[in-house]
Amino acid sequence: MAGDVGLRIDEISANLNKLISMHTQVQRMRDQVAGLRAAQTGDVWPAIDSVSQFAGTYRSALDGAESTIRSIEQEIEDCRLALAESARSLQNQDEAVEERLLALAARLEQTAQVTSHYTPRAV
Repeated sequence: MAGDVGLRIDEISANLNKLISMHTQVQRMRDQVAGLRAAQTGDVWPAIDSVSQFAGTYRSALDGAESTIRSIEQEIEDCRLALAESARSLQNQDEAVEERLLALAARLEQTAQVTSHYTPRAV
């Protein structure tokens, strides 16, 4: 049981590290998109039809990237909540096992005390 729990804790830790890395990458992407969106002022693009079409497509792509980033952020949050729940569950399991082991130790101690006072009689 202990080895199994240890493995799960190692898995949770590894997944947490991956989650932190993903969060950092998503923040970088969000900052880049925010910078690009902020640069889209009225005087950036000349008033030429083909350029205006490109600018509209570009803005739409930025909107799509922003939407994708929001979706990724939600997935990361869902994973964070799942990892937190897994950690709580493992902690509860550990506490339950500890309680059972303490109860068993107490029973064994009681048994040891009873048997240490017992002297067998010859028949």
